[in-house]
Amino acid sequence: MTNNVFWPDAPAAMVHLQRFADEPAQPSTLLDCYKRIRSATGNKFSSDHDFFSALCEAAALLANQMTYLMACTRNPFYDYNLEQVHARAIRAETVLASLGKREDVIAGAAEFIGILVALQASGYRDYLGELFHSLELHNSDRGQFFTPHSISTLLGGMTMSTEEVRQRLYDCDDYVEVADGCGCGAGSMLLGALGGVSPLYHRNMLLTGVDVDPRCIHMCVVQFFAVPAPTCFFHYDGLLLTPQSQYPVWANPAYFLQSMRLRAKRKHEREARSLATAGGHVNQLRAILRANLGSF
Repeated sequence: MTNNVFWPDAPAAMVHLQRFADEPAQPSTLLDCYKRIRSATGNKFSSDHDFFSALCEAAALLANQMTYLMACTRNPFYDYNLEQVHARAIRAETVLASLGKREDVIAGAAEFIGILVALQASGYRDYLGELFHSLELHNSDRGQFFTPHSISTLLGGMTMSTEEVRQRLYDCDDYVEVADGCGCGAGSMLLGALGGVSPLYHRNMLLTGVDVDPRCIHMCVVQFFAVPAPTCFFHYDGLLLTPQSQYPVWANPAYFLQSMRLRAKRKHEREARSLATAGGHVNQLRAILRANLGSF
């Protein structure tokens, strides 16, 4: 199954990604990469906003292919949602074609992801959100302003430092769910929470984000690709609790490699009754997210 046509671009993308993930990087490196790919597209896009969205989607789809390739190499018998994998592979063909020559786009998107991997390895931060702001795209579309790094770090440290959270992080049979449930943006708050926990316990976290904007989901998929904590992102309306696409759930490699589906199922079974009877918008959202954790 690791040679499946569902992920034809993954092996080449992995080679390019690894090259840049192993090199030191600065935020300016990411901006330079963005400008280089943007220049290569010529007049294909009328605005930076449209190009940024297309690049993030292409990178997210490549990251998704690489995620499944890595997961299948580790566990070829996992019950993967092949309809979803196939649909995203088809979508990748369309998005890659819109950006330019296939080989160049794959190399550029993989470099983009690789630089983000290197940046996150040096310290968790919303680099894509900051790039979004530096390009002044926040003024040209929906008035989106992502949470500043200083605030995310402060709130993440406060949230993850309580005694209850610490005890659950230390329990190998449990894990701590950290959710940004109405508008996760590019994942700044989740990155802040991750930075407030020792790397020794990242495997005992489950980060989940919800956003109605597909571009934000794609940004999160790329930023959290190599994060060691299992993560899932949901293309949902966090207020109406409705999915916004046919396949709304995205997971990172750590989700599969750390058997999070089985761990989440066990925890869901233990707590399903209390969630179902507790009521309230937040508990309804938690129940929906948990019910969809095995849908990919």
